[in-house]
Amino acid sequence: MPLKELLKNYHIKTGVDKLKELPAESTMLRKAKKNIKILFDPVVEPQPNDLNDLEKVIPEIINHFQKGKINNLSPSLKRKIPFCIWFKKNPLKKHMYIINDYYDDVIANPTKRSLWNLIYAYLLNYDLNDIDCKKIGNVILKVNSKINDQRISPLIDKYALFSLGEDTRNVSTFLKSYDETFENFLVDEFLVNQTVMQSKFMETVFRYVASDFKNNLNVNYIKKIIDIYKNEDVINYENQSIHMIESFLDPWINQKPSPEIKKFLEEYLIDEFGDLRNPDEENKWLQIKEVHKKIFRRWLAGAQIEFFVNIISDVAYMDQWQYRRKFWLSYYDENRIDDAYVILGKDAIDYINTKNHDNIINFGKFATGSRVRRDQSVLLLKINDLIIADWSHDGACRIWEESSKNHPEMFKDEYTRDELVENVSFDPINHISSAYGTWQRRVASHIQNYTGIRMAPNKFMPQDHELE
Repeated sequence: MPLKELLKNYHIKTGVDKLKELPAESTMLRKAKKNIKILFDPVVEPQPNDLNDLEKVIPEIINHFQKGKINNLSPSLKRKIPFCIWFKKNPLKKHMYIINDYYDDVIANPTKRSLWNLIYAYLLNYDLNDIDCKKIGNVILKVNSKINDQRISPLIDKYALFSLGEDTRNVSTFLKSYDETFENFLVDEFLVNQTVMQSKFMETVFRYVASDFKNNLNVNYIKKIIDIYKNEDVINYENQSIHMIESFLDPWINQKPSPEIKKFLEEYLIDEFGDLRNPDEENKWLQIKEVHKKIFRRWLAGAQIEFFVNIISDVAYMDQWQYRRKFWLSYYDENRIDDAYVILGKDAIDYINTKNHDNIINFGKFATGSRVRRDQSVLLLKINDLIIADWSHDGACRIWEESSKNHPEMFKDEYTRDELVENVSFDPINHISSAYGTWQRRVASHIQNYTGIRMAPNKFMPQDHELE
């Protein structure tokens, strides 16, 4: 839409309200709205002179109050006081007699500049447990009751802004039910301002919205959280990604996600933060709680098992793989598999290269000279303290205790045959009499004896309708 036509729909006094009557907005239109809002109705950033040299001026302010009062403090120093209250090196909040004198003065002699300096100090240093944050919020309300700032007064009425705790809960509650983008929320319903977006106030709002995913378990709500997280005006605060990842995974500690949610989160988390199993991509996952990493590893394990069985069933005998699929997915469905990885033989690699197989995921290969038949591949699993290598075709299932120094490592690029067959903790188990559950019972017995995990035969044996 040409800018000239866009401006015809814009009313200076009512902001961007008339633009809501236009058709669904493109990214270009949303940016145009934002730029118009900033151009015609800017929320001024803090003045640089009010923020400069705080470390130097704090001693000056303290020295002044040892001799005089607030009324003969220079205006330039007075304007800096809100930003000095929480200054890390020497916070002025340690000298509450100064702060209280300042509050009395600014309430008695309010100006818009002093109001906005108080507002920025409140938003930037927002802390639900800080009594001084509550005090400054009350001062802002008193000052604004005299000034009635037209940007702030509607937000006070709508969100109880500057009532500590209540305001962030109200903003987050509004956002949860807001149907448009976060960008539109800033333009139409809040403040378009870089300082506001970088504030602890907005951090708290984001935490509330992300944490409430447990009560809104659907993909649309996930997209809402991501929309806020990815907004160009929001500078990521410390641990923002950690909080979001853990909020996405926390609901699944004691329940299973729907296939739609699981698929969406798997794809998004890997695309945005990398594969936590890959040493080259694990950095963004290092500070995530182990309980949440374990959930995601289990999800990825299921994808590895499906990938392995689907590929091998296409290059091996079908009868064998129907039983393998059912057996290992029964453990996966019970959240018993902690990790899984696939090592593909040459036939399987050739197959996926020539067939352009869908859903190709990371896999290992056999090192040159490993003396492995072309048709053989391996599914490598971790269940509690056991490492299991299930060989394809006529290969055996081999099991190591994790305490063994010579067990295979997960997620290597290349493997030799020896490391996947030697130094086992138990005798290899051949895949015999699958239809009668012979090998399945032997493997399940080992798993139960050494991990305490019991899997009933009616769970790991396929029903007639599951056999092709």
